[in-house]
Amino acid sequence: MSSVNTYFKNIGKGFWTILIGMKITMKHLFTPAVTIQYPDARMPIPERGRNRLYVNMDDCIGCNQCGMACPVDCITIETAKSLPTEDLGVTSTGQKKRLWVTKFDIDFAKCCYCGLCVPPCPTECIYMTDVYEFS
Repeated sequence: MSSVNTYFKNIGKGFWTILIGMKITMKHLFTPAVTIQYPDARMPIPERGRNRLYVNMDDCIGCNQCGMACPVDCITIETAKSLPTEDLGVTSTGQKKRLWVTKFDIDFAKCCYCGLCVPPCPTECIYMTDVYEFS
């Protein structure tokens, strides 16, 4: 007789366990969703967010300070000296350009988006974008 008793107790425990699980399911069924569907709604980007880097090549003087500050060496800059008679123009901050920047590469696979390359730039030509699709 005890095996029949145990059998029905196990059925009762199983039913009770299902009821507890369904209670949790029903509670979450009627709560509002916390996710945001991207194309329809966008989360606000923080003002000081660290997003993808952008370089304004018209302002770059090729000083390589951003490359030296980068902890993972993802910035590669190659320059060439200009002739003394050549006028390369000035940057938006008024600094005279003396070098041709022949190559400025940022390896985004290596970049850790730390932002350490932004403050050393004397012409402020490298900065973190606020473009939503790059964040």
